[in-house]
Amino acid sequence: MTNIKFVNGDLLEATENLILHQVNAQGKFGSGIALQVKKKWNKVYQSYKALCDTNLDSDLMGVAQTVGIGERKAVVNLFGQKNYGYNGERHTDYEALYRALESVSDMARKYNLSVAIPSKLGSDRGGADWNIVYSMIESVFKNHTQPIVIYYLDGQEQKPQKQKESVLN
Repeated sequence: MTNIKFVNGDLLEATENLILHQVNAQGKFGSGIALQVKKKWNKVYQSYKALCDTNLDSDLMGVAQTVGIGERKAVVNLFGQKNYGYNGERHTDYEALYRALESVSDMARKYNLSVAIPSKLGSDRGGADWNIVYSMIESVFKNHTQPIVIYYLDGQEQKPQKQKESVLN
């Protein structure tokens, strides 16, 4: 049983302990949620940029970088895409995103933390199929005792269609 809830609201105002978002491995927080995070918590961007500047992009894939923003509160940069762009291609690497989500799941279990995730994680800017990403979230956060909350905005797709098979099976 997965403890996933959907909430209409602003991810950056989430009350959960961990706020997740997908990032590229190029050191760019140029659009989407990443840009909003950069404007609200510049230290998250500075930590991300420093990590990108000192590592090969291929070494960052699948990493979940946690940056504290308050008491038992952090933003987690999920390195689920190497590149970025608006050319209609899929930049999200499903396996890398899955590994990053697994890291977050392990940390959340160990420290009894709740998790906030943007609706369509890796799907808007990253070009992933939200149905596949949602099935990954269900799998990774299965049996968590703390809430896993997916934030969506008005007019945004909420819960996706059920997948018959996982992309990782």
